[in-house]
Amino acid sequence: TCANDLNRVISLDPVLTGRVLQLINSAYYSLPSKVNSLTRAIILLGLNTVKNLVLSFAVFESFSKHNTFRAFSASDFWAHSLSVAAAAKLLSVQRGVPLAEREDFFVAGLMHDIGKIPLNHLFPDEYRQAAVIQAAASRG
Repeated sequence: TCANDLNRVISLDPVLTGRVLQLINSAYYSLPSKVNSLTRAIILLGLNTVKNLVLSFAVFESFSKHNTFRAFSASDFWAHSLSVAAAAKLLSVQRGVPLAEREDFFVAGLMHDIGKIPLNHLFPDEYRQAAVIQAAASRG
């Protein structure tokens, strides 16, 4: 796969295009100017990062098509997952993980809460109640 092939596939989905551009323009990458070109975003992010992002987004999207997000916001969930993914990749850099393995950390961070989606879908009331209890416990 080359950047142009990936661009052709991603550009067919405006939401996915937006997610890729959102990632490259996030504070994590801190670029001096905004990236508006999907091809440029793919080149800057790297093929592996974009492929992992697309795969993860596809998983999230497949769940959300079934009225899954009842007890929490899908956009908040996505933002949290991207933040954890970025933090995991930064930690891998700090720990001296080989470059070829850093994307695995990104994907692990992105997917770390995936189990919340089916739980939220199948048991929305219980999930809300557990979230309230957890929030109260974390406040001390």
